[in-house]
Amino acid sequence: MAKAPEIVLTEQKEKVLHSWLRSGKTEQRMVERARIVLYAADGKTNLEIARLLNTRRTQFRI
Repeated sequence: MAKAPEIVLTEQKEKVLHSWLRSGKTEQRMVERARIVLYAADGKTNLEIARLLNTRRTQFRI
């Protein structure tokens, strides 16, 4: 399985991404991108991320 590229987030950047997830005003595509980045930062594989988001791996590129 291909592992998503390693992403190291600062605490501040992680807080911003989580705030996008909680906000009801963030565009859906930005919410999905935030989820992808957070999952990749947790060390998930591309396939795991795709399954968690119920999408295809080709739909996102990091």
